[in-house]
Amino acid sequence: MKPAHFYLILFILALVFLSAGCPPPPANATEDLAKKSYVEKQAVKVSTEAVKKEAFSRELISNGTLTAKEKAVVPFAVNEQITDIKVNEGQQIEAGGLLATLDAFTLQKGRSCIQASNCHDTP
Repeated sequence: MKPAHFYLILFILALVFLSAGCPPPPANATEDLAKKSYVEKQAVKVSTEAVKKEAFSRELISNGTLTAKEKAVVPFAVNEQITDIKVNEGQQIEAGGLLATLDAFTLQKGRSCIQASNCHDTP
């Protein structure tokens, strides 16, 4: 038997004997651990103030992420690149309002082709 195999078998046997000699944990060990690690939440005291229009006397700088209450997917009828966005984020618009303009090159090329009556399949 090679020495490497001998040490490997000896190591495995040692692990088996050590693990067999350990008593099983008490049934309520996890419950005791949970009780010891529980920290009662402390009440956070806050104060409020009525909103009024005045000059800022203090500045608050904070990092964070805002999530919109509502989201909308705005599909276009044609698949072209946007050349100009006509609204700002958060701006309210009316139904039918212009949101963006699209590159009209492909549509103009198709119209010219139809008017000239010499259309070929173009991608």
